[in-house]
Amino acid sequence: MATELRKRRRVEEELRKRAADLAEAQRVAKIGNWSFDLRTNEVAWSEELYRSFEIERRDFDGRYEAFVNRIHPDDRPRVLRTNAQARTEGSPFEIEYRIITPKGQVKIIREVGYTAKNQAGNVIRLFGTAQDITERKQAEDELRREKEALQQIFDHIPVMINFVGADGRIELVNREWERTLGWSLQEIRERNLDIFAECYPDPQYREQVVKFVGDAKGGRADFKTRLRNGRVIDTTWVRVQLSDGTRIGIGQDITERKQAEEKVRQAERELRLVVDTIPVQVASTLRDGSLDLVNERWREYFGLSLQEALDGGLKDVIHPEDRAEYLDRWRTALSTGAPFELEARLRRADGEYRWVLSRSVPLRDGLGNVIRRYGTGIDIEDRKRAEEQLKTTSEQLRSLSARLQSAREAEGSRIARELHDELGSALTCLKWDLEGMEKLCSEPPSETDLSELREKAKAMTGLIDSTIETVLRISSELRPSILDDLGLLAAIGWQARQFERRSGIICQVDTLVESVDLSREQATAVFRIVQEATTNILRHASATRVNITVAEEAGAFVFEIRDDGRGITEEESTASRSLGLMGMRERAHLVGSRIDIKGAAGKGTLVTVRVPIRERAP
Repeated sequence: MATELRKRRRVEEELRKRAADLAEAQRVAKIGNWSFDLRTNEVAWSEELYRSFEIERRDFDGRYEAFVNRIHPDDRPRVLRTNAQARTEGSPFEIEYRIITPKGQVKIIREVGYTAKNQAGNVIRLFGTAQDITERKQAEDELRREKEALQQIFDHIPVMINFVGADGRIELVNREWERTLGWSLQEIRERNLDIFAECYPDPQYREQVVKFVGDAKGGRADFKTRLRNGRVIDTTWVRVQLSDGTRIGIGQDITERKQAEEKVRQAERELRLVVDTIPVQVASTLRDGSLDLVNERWREYFGLSLQEALDGGLKDVIHPEDRAEYLDRWRTALSTGAPFELEARLRRADGEYRWVLSRSVPLRDGLGNVIRRYGTGIDIEDRKRAEEQLKTTSEQLRSLSARLQSAREAEGSRIARELHDELGSALTCLKWDLEGMEKLCSEPPSETDLSELREKAKAMTGLIDSTIETVLRISSELRPSILDDLGLLAAIGWQARQFERRSGIICQVDTLVESVDLSREQATAVFRIVQEATTNILRHASATRVNITVAEEAGAFVFEIRDDGRGITEEESTASRSLGLMGMRERAHLVGSRIDIKGAAGKGTLVTVRVPIRERAP
């Protein structure tokens, strides 16, 4: 008996221990067990179920209805149907439902149940487990939402993404990849395509791409990629590798960016504006305005190190006349946190003061406090000079416009005067002669009258010839008919003879071409430039000889008017009062030509006009 008692105690102790272990395991896993006796309508719960439902034993009377009342109203009918089906069919069941705790918290329970039958085969008891899966469900929902978000990003992000397996074959691509390259993943799989061979047909080039994909070390590379339609685009790719060997490629069509970069490079090559004329200095300042960073261009431009600037050397760089305004506005910007912008003269490293556009903007923290300022300086000296030159040019253009208006009025007055004085006088004389002839013819003329009539007719003929010459002269001054009838070369020769006859200065014309094929506007502009040049020679050059040369050179007709006079000076050629020269330049510009005017003291002046040759019909 003593031995049996000891054995029983050991067994009971072992059972208590196992029960404690089971209870602890249920607590950790949040799984409890239950049973439902259909004969007594009583429900029995393990300790863990009381914790899951957040009720005390004293608050649960063990009735099945007390359990059902704690189920969420929306899930209650489904639980009752499942329970009824298990009673009827005697089959196991598994169900998830929500409960409402006394504090109003909603939890999710996963229940697994089984049935026990009597000897007659009737279900007399249900039993099973119930687990609180609220946290797992929340994690699953969060994971599902994250997965959906990642899927949406994967499908709609405007970059190409592909997954390549360890065997080198495409496993997954996104919509942007298919849209850009023109191939779908389904087609690639169905046709067993080597997509790398399709996109990179050149074997050597393809080898570079495959090597880049195989490395997958997070590096970036640009490639020329052929699309399905045969068009080649510029792409940039980044490759990374997962622990399972899968390599992810992230790519983007950068064709437009490449084209824009090439346009920028072309513009820089053509204009060389940024590199050659507008050096930019960059500086960073702390909250108190003291420098803490400057770039190399800044140091080269001002000839100061960062320490020299901190020691106050930067203040001395500002032109004395601009210093007060510069420092005052800088202090205001520091105190208010506003942007700073000012054009001022600053001294360069070589000692020259040049106009510089200084800009500075604040950098703020999350609370809006200024923690730093970044600034740039752009040398705008050339722009300033261009603005001054533009003002001077505007004044010249206004003067030229006034002179042209005055010239028109003077020319109109001269033509009117000549028409009145010469043609009007001639026509009046002709009228008087005709009236005299009319009187002589009113009666049968005598021999004397006939003689007088013949004299009047002869005088009238001479007067008419003189009038015709006057008309031709006025007409040729307005526009020589020879320019339209015989062309520019003949007109230049005629002008040279007229100039020589009027001035007594020898004028020689050398034509090294057989003909000059210019438009009417170009021919007129060149002829007027020759006229103005010879007029200037007569007025100012003190020359004894003029040579006019016409040649063809480098796709252009070249007209040179050279004299042996005193030679025009640089100041005279650019002065605002040199309206004749401005008119010559304007005429050349309007017909797409170029004119150069150069003088050498005591050696004369050379005027060169270059007119592009028109394309000839094949």
